[in-house]
Amino acid sequence: MNLANQPVRAVPKVTRKPNRVEKKREKVKGVPIPSPKIRSQIDKKNYEKAMDQYDHQCADCGRTVGLEMHHITFRSQSGRKGWRNLVPLCKLHHDFCHERFPNRETREAYSGWYANMWRERHELLYGPFYYMDKYDLYKANLIPNTSDDTFEAFMEREEVNARETLRKRNDGTK
Repeated sequence: MNLANQPVRAVPKVTRKPNRVEKKREKVKGVPIPSPKIRSQIDKKNYEKAMDQYDHQCADCGRTVGLEMHHITFRSQSGRKGWRNLVPLCKLHHDFCHERFPNRETREAYSGWYANMWRERHELLYGPFYYMDKYDLYKANLIPNTSDDTFEAFMEREEVNARETLRKRNDGTK
């Protein structure tokens, strides 16, 4: 049978556009706030800064290969991509943070402790807002605008305050 000589019937192609509702970007005092998903994606600048802070090795054991970047305050808990909220860990220690243990004994010994240890350590080093970004601080009325300079100045003051608090604690004074 020769199909080339057969009549061709034009059939309209049915296309349906999905019913996508355009999400409105959140605005605070007229400032558009990016979505939490975008604000938690690690960029190269923050990745490199976190790696520099830990000499390009696992922050726990010192391994230099197979490193994974860990959000200290999880993204699901509003942890952002800033370098103060990141720590490079080898696969084993990253698994510990997410409670993926090789055996039951290890799970019972470390459950919850390991990830909390990193949160406490970074709060001591950088202050209670270490996991926030400029939009979180702006929304909380802790900074007057969302400029990088304003954000960094605030975070640097918090680091100074954290170091002073730690020094007083170590000296035994309050």
